[in-house]
Amino acid sequence: MENQRATNSLSLSEVQKQQLKEIGAYLCQCRQAQGISLADAAARTHMRESLLRAIETGAIDQLPEPVYIQGFIRRFAQALGLDADQVTEAFPLGKPDQSKLPLWRHYFPSAQLRPIHLYAAYLLIIATSVHSLSWMLTRSMTQASAPTRTQQAEILAKSVDRALSNSPSDGGGPVGQAFPIAGTLPVQGTSADAISRLSSRLAQANTPAKPKPSKPVQVKLTLTSQSWLRVVVDDKQIYEGVLSQGDEREWEADKSVVVRAGNAGAVTVKLNDQPAKPMGIPGAVEEITYGPTASTADSTSSTSELQALAVVP
Repeated sequence: MENQRATNSLSLSEVQKQQLKEIGAYLCQCRQAQGISLADAAARTHMRESLLRAIETGAIDQLPEPVYIQGFIRRFAQALGLDADQVTEAFPLGKPDQSKLPLWRHYFPSAQLRPIHLYAAYLLIIATSVHSLSWMLTRSMTQASAPTRTQQAEILAKSVDRALSNSPSDGGGPVGQAFPIAGTLPVQGTSADAISRLSSRLAQANTPAKPKPSKPVQVKLTLTSQSWLRVVVDDKQIYEGVLSQGDEREWEADKSVVVRAGNAGAVTVKLNDQPAKPMGIPGAVEEITYGPTASTADSTSSTSELQALAVVP
């Protein structure tokens, strides 16, 4: 209302001057948007560039009478492909009708900030700040409460240690059976010592233990050449015959295993966990009794007899 009263109080010449500036600015903007130079516009309108420049800058004192100015505006608008009637009507020749909004104001309304816009902006800023603060607090609490990967590795290593200490001494089963572990612990970012200790514990747990022998005397024979053999286990003969090179035999006993060989150098004997040893020299007849911790030998016969027994029992 105040702007309208101020406009009504202006004289016709002042209104024409003000309207020409707005019309000229609008025409200049449309011309530049279409990429038309002022010289091209002058060729299209058959007008001098100075007149077109005066219209665009609103220099009314460089133009002829208002009625001619209105005609120039019409030709300029037509050359730019605009609605010439609407643009021309915006330049008044008589008392202007202030109830009508000029054409260019429909296309380029001035931005006005109202209180409701400011309130909406304030609310948006507040909501964004609250959301960001809530996210930061939640993240900090999660990091503070969750154990680090190093702590997880230490806890898991201790659990494996307990599982190993509680597992049977004869081997039991893998650690997955003694103490099930769910999931996989990430290695990146964890303590190298904790991961190394955990890996060694898991390897130890998953290594199957050797079964304990069922009897105290374990004898294994390996033939490097042909030989006749007689084997007595706990005072009971269980084998007599000729074995060839590469043959292997194993026997168990509660008290003793007695081995008699016709070619002692061809028979290698392993007692329990002791290193394997030949029974004697090649061609010799040897009889050895193997007990839980020791062996006793009985070497007899002449050389000719030994050579005969080496092949024929």
